[in-house]
Amino acid sequence: MDDPVGAVSVHGICGVWGTLAVGLFGTTAIDPGLLSNGLLYGGTAQIGIQALGVAAVFAFVLPVSLLLFKVIQVTMGLRVSEDAELEGLDISEHGNEAYADFQVFADLAEDELS
Repeated sequence: MDDPVGAVSVHGICGVWGTLAVGLFGTTAIDPGLLSNGLLYGGTAQIGIQALGVAAVFAFVLPVSLLLFKVIQVTMGLRVSEDAELEGLDISEHGNEAYADFQVFADLAEDELS
C-alpha cells in the first residue's frame, strides 16, 4: 500500500495502541469511569472491552473503505498517469515543487537534454 501521509501508521496503528493502552495502564483511581483496572493493575475486563472496541472499528472501517475505494476506482480511477507519477503530483496537480532540489524527474530530463 502506498501511504505517503502515514495514515495507516499514525491513525491506524497508533489508534489501536492508544485504545489498548487504556486496557493495560488504566486505573479506576485516575478514571472512575473505567469498568475495572487495566491489565497491569490486576484487572482483566478493561483490556477485553478495549480490544472489542478495536475489533468493532476495524469491522466497520475495512468494508466501508473497500467499498469507497471500489466506487472511486470505477468512477474516476485511483491512479494518476505514469507521467504524472514520475513527474510528481506536486507539479502535475499544483504546478510547483513542494520540496526544493528533490525533483528526480526534472533532473533526469535535464541530463537527457544535455
